[in-house]
Amino acid sequence: ALIVRPQQAPELSVSTFSDATILELWHSEHKIDQGTFFIHPLHRFNTGDVARIAYDAVAKSRCRVYASELVVSELVRTETRIPVPFCQRYIPSSNSGGDACIVMQYVEGDVLDDVWATLSIWMKFRVIITLRYYIRQLRMLPALLRLSNPGPIGGSPDYCESRLLTEDPPNLFESYADMVTWYGMRHRFMQKYRKMPQNIAHFDDSRPLAIVHQDLHPRNLIMGRDGQLWVIDWGRAGVYPDWFEYGNLMMLAEESRGSGQMPFIRAILYSLRHLLRDISDIDLT
Repeated sequence: ALIVRPQQAPELSVSTFSDATILELWHSEHKIDQGTFFIHPLHRFNTGDVARIAYDAVAKSRCRVYASELVVSELVRTETRIPVPFCQRYIPSSNSGGDACIVMQYVEGDVLDDVWATLSIWMKFRVIITLRYYIRQLRMLPALLRLSNPGPIGGSPDYCESRLLTEDPPNLFESYADMVTWYGMRHRFMQKYRKMPQNIAHFDDSRPLAIVHQDLHPRNLIMGRDGQLWVIDWGRAGVYPDWFEYGNLMMLAEESRGSGQMPFIRAILYSLRHLLRDISDIDLT
C-alpha cells in the first residue's frame, strides 16, 4: 500500500549552467509557489520563492536558503527510500550578490494541499501510512550515521531553527545535553516571569534524536505523476528529538488555513501518536 519505490539521481539539464545563468533564470521566470499561502503579519499572499528554470529543474531563493538543505536532502535521498528531489547545487549569497539559491529536481505532480479533498478514503489512508513509514526511516538515520549534535546537518554544531525554539537569534547547541539544559532554563523562566502554568510538561529527553523535517505541511508533499508521494522543502530539517515532528505538526494545525488542511494534519498526528509508542526497528532494504 506504500506510495514509494527506489529512486536514482537524475542528470538535470541545468547541470552545465553557470551560477550566474541560474540566478538570471530565477529572477526572470514565474514563481510556481506564488500566492499559495497568506502571510498574516504582512496581510498579503506570498510572492513566491521557487522558479521553474527548466523542464526538469527549479531554483529556490529569496527565502532563507542554507547549504544544510542540500546536505540533508541528499542524505535522506541516498540513505532512505523517501522520494526527495535531487539537489544539484547550492549557490551561497557571497557568489550570488544577493540571496543564496538552491537548484533541485522538478517533480511532476500535484501538491497534496490541492488534491486532498478529492482523494478516496483508501488513498488518504495510503498517504498517511506512507508518511508514517517515512518518519520511521528518518528516526533511524542519526544512530546509523552517528549524528549526535542537535540542529542542521553539516558536520559541526549550527544554529537551530524550529517552531519549538522561539529564540531570535536562533540557538546553537553543542550537544543534546546542552539543548536539554537550555529548555530547562527556559521552562523555569516562563513559569516565573510569564506565569506559565505549573503543570506544563518538561522537556522529554528520554526520546532519541532523529532527523526531523519540521514542516510536513500538505504544501510540501507532492502526489507524483510517477505514483510516489514526494517530500519537498527540507529547509528546516535537522537532528532533533523525534517528538519535534509531532510538536511541529501540532503547531501547524493551529496555524493552518484553508479547506482540507486541518483534517489532513489531524490524520498525520493520529498516525504519529501511535508511531511514537512503537520503537521497533524496520528493515530499510
